[in-house]
Amino acid sequence: MQKVTVEDTTPPVFDNKPVDITVECDAVPVAEVVTAQDNCDLDVDVTYNEIKTDGSCPDSYTLTRTWIAIDNCGNATTHVQKVTVEDTTPPVFDNKPVDITVECDAVPVAEVVTAQDNCDLDVDVTYNEIKTDGNCPDSYTLTRTWIAIDNCGNANTHVQKVSVEDTTPPVFDNKPADITVECDAVPVAEVVTAQDNCDLDVDVTYNEIKTDGNCPDSYTLTRTWIAIDNCGNATTHVQKVTVEDTTPPVFDNKPVDITVECDAVPTAEVVTATDNCDLDVDVTYNEVKTDGNCPDSYTLTRTGSRLITVATPRLMSKK
Repeated sequence: MQKVTVEDTTPPVFDNKPVDITVECDAVPVAEVVTAQDNCDLDVDVTYNEIKTDGSCPDSYTLTRTWIAIDNCGNATTHVQKVTVEDTTPPVFDNKPVDITVECDAVPVAEVVTAQDNCDLDVDVTYNEIKTDGNCPDSYTLTRTWIAIDNCGNANTHVQKVSVEDTTPPVFDNKPADITVECDAVPVAEVVTAQDNCDLDVDVTYNEIKTDGNCPDSYTLTRTWIAIDNCGNATTHVQKVTVEDTTPPVFDNKPVDITVECDAVPTAEVVTATDNCDLDVDVTYNEVKTDGNCPDSYTLTRTGSRLITVATPRLMSKK
């Protein structure tokens, strides 16, 4: 009689054994289907378990995957795969504002910049703006910086340079036209103002130059206004005021023509005159005597004052 004792002490052998790997957070493979063979058991049962161990950030962790093959007699074989998951890829911007140069009255507001990440569904984008002064108040540079950061601190930076300049000169609100006036009607210079695209308080300077003409009350006034903004852009307007004197003086007193006796000839009156511009009018006087029909009968023609006729009475003839 023979007694054959049969036993199973040999554990199963895996057909495939996944190796340890390191992958990006958006490329984590699914667990492999692992099978095993046994020397006696034709249908080896393989169990699977996965444990996640958090790392330094939400998208950095470790997956410990364990397969256990057990035969009908409880002989077991274990295989462990370590999957190291990491996030080393920074976010990518959806839009990237380009560098621009603009006028000081056309500075755009900062764009809303967004970003996408391979693992982080809600990327945080921070914004900062630094102003660097230029050579005048309305000339400067805006450095706009956007930083996109994912859950694991991977960052991507985009910088836009906005060059702001002021090349537009002011515009006058009023521009006095050239005029010709009498010497007693010279207007005072107008108050000229100006507007600027950026400067709220435009400085307007004024200057007047007098050019003599052919007489004291005939001359030209060249009036110049210059509007200058904060960046030195200037606009000039010139008005030419031609001053002339075409109005003659007016006598204050005008002696009338008279007839007098030869012994009552009056002296010439002192005649004065007033002028619209000349404060000291020069009155010249001239007298011309024209003989009559006898020595004491004549005419005095006084120019500038009056005409005087001197007559002698006629004698009655005797009958």
